Amino acid sequence: NLISGNEQEGVSLSGASNTLIQRNDIGVDANQSADLGNTRNGILVSGGAGNRILANLISGNNQDGVKLSNNTSSNVIQNNGIGIQGDNTSPLGNGGHGIAITGSDNRIGGIDLGQANDIAFNGGDGIAVLSGQANAIRGNSIFDNAGLGIDLKNDGVTANDTGDGDGSFDANHLQNFPVITSVTSGRSVTIQGTLNSTADTTFQLDFFASPGCDPSGNGEGRTYLGSDAVTTDGNGDATFSFGADVAQDQMFTATATDPDGNTSEFSACFPRAGEATSTPTPTATPTASATPTSTITPSPTTTPTPIGEPSPTPTPPPLEECLPDQDTVRSFQLSWLTRRSKIAAQGSDPLYMAHPPGQANPALDLLSPLNGSRQETFVPARSALDPTGTNNDICTLTYNPTTHELFVPSAPPVRPAVVDVTNAATGAFIRAVTPDRSAQGPIKGLAYDLVRDELYVAVPPDPNLQNPNLIDVVDAQTGNRIRQLDPTRTSRGIIPSLAFDPVQRRLFIPSPPDKTGGSPGIDVVDSATGDRLSFIPLDAVTVAVEYDPAANHLYAGSPPGQQPEDVRVIDVATGQVVHTISNPERTASGRIYAITLAVDTAAPAPAFSLYLPDIHH
Repeated sequence: NLISGNEQEGVSLSGASNTLIQRNDIGVDANQSADLGNTRNGILVSGGAGNRILANLISGNNQDGVKLSNNTSSNVIQNNGIGIQGDNTSPLGNGGHGIAITGSDNRIGGIDLGQANDIAFNGGDGIAVLSGQANAIRGNSIFDNAGLGIDLKNDGVTANDTGDGDGSFDANHLQNFPVITSVTSGRSVTIQGTLNSTADTTFQLDFFASPGCDPSGNGEGRTYLGSDAVTTDGNGDATFSFGADVAQDQMFTATATDPDGNTSEFSACFPRAGEATSTPTPTATPTASATPTSTITPSPTTTPTPIGEPSPTPTPPPLEECLPDQDTVRSFQLSWLTRRSKIAAQGSDPLYMAHPPGQANPALDLLSPLNGSRQETFVPARSALDPTGTNNDICTLTYNPTTHELFVPSAPPVRPAVVDVTNAATGAFIRAVTPDRSAQGPIKGLAYDLVRDELYVAVPPDPNLQNPNLIDVVDAQTGNRIRQLDPTRTSRGIIPSLAFDPVQRRLFIPSPPDKTGGSPGIDVVDSATGDRLSFIPLDAVTVAVEYDPAANHLYAGSPPGQQPEDVRVIDVATGQVVHTISNPERTASGRIYAITLAVDTAAPAPAFSLYLPDIHH
């Protein structure tokens, strides 16, 4: 629903309980990019209990985005965009706070899948707890608000007190925040510090990174890094040491939450060793131009990384093409970052599929994901093609939703393998990255981590490789190898594709395509350690997966040999197929083995795109 331009609240609940407000655009235009704010609050909940506000876009309203008042309790606010446009990055702030709370036992965000809110660019605090206790505020992305990220009592930074005895009846008991004392240098950081609070109590500490610090000196928290539990001693003291991989030029903050759900304000910012403190000017914009601000502009200063020459070996090694077994296996890569009310398939949302192999410059067809009808075709520029022009297959794709760029691997015979970064709307070449890999060969499994700007690159299916189970993690800008994973899998062997969960930081890895016996399926592994977390059984082998964190869905290829070729959408919780994209119209038909689905910020309304190369073997 579009709920905008009203003379009072967009949505108002008075004394209501157990009401669901979900998937609405509140205060914005139909394109989710211009201010049609409601005169007062986006959503007002007065009294009552147990209401849920989920997956809405709440921006451009004259007062607060969401206001919980009159001692309302036990409400849940999760997976909303508050103060941003539908592209998830451009400002469209509410005039007051992102969320204002007068009540208790409310949950704002969370650290589990699909729970966090994006709260930015608002004219007041990101979240203001005016009164009430046990309001848990965890895992959210809170940044660039005019006030504090989290403000208890709405009076600016509340100093810690020894033993945390103040605020017995104040907002969230004026819970003390952690004190960060050091952050090590390098990409893999260790955040150390102390917490003084109630004695003999276990607290949950949440850690965040941001490009800059709030002018108050106490941070907001743009990127949630993870959590750790600490228990205070008899004097109320605890120490912590938390490790994370984080891009350069970030500031670090933390919050503390007690067992009852009282969350603190953000701690003071602390820079990584060797990096200077950055305190930006707040960029809150309660109103926005009717013209969308998101544009696609390839960097004019970036030059391609040298790609090296193809191997001089006259005969390329076996398994050079995208498919380990051309007769029985289809391999494709799917990449999608979704959010909010646009998650459901729209009739105009484009789907991209590539032409079959054997062509000098494979193209991408732009299709509808609902009925498969073709809209247009373009050729992505690539710097590393097969000199013979016979094998320029696009074996995999992945997507950067912030810059609207595609990562497109080089042709399978090229050595060393290169990843071209191209404009996802036009196919124009932007730059090239040569990943430092443990073994050379065609790139098949490829996934992008937006938070850390890293690429997960599976090792090639080369028969001379001793361990084809490895994954190289490389810097997406330089290609430098950061670490290597040897994931624990139900069946070890070739990794045909990868999918990445940016919320819980998990990788989804299909069973090897040459698997025989046992139950096929998808391993879910920890992206930091490679430890297997769970296994999703399937009725047949699939060699391509992608994960949608908002809907908790996996996108997977249909079983090998099935006709027509299609893409199955699987509910991770149940393992059931909930939707099928079947028999799309293409300028060149054949097996689909590489696909990516992404937010198309160049469209008049933010849309989702599927990019699919296919093969005619």
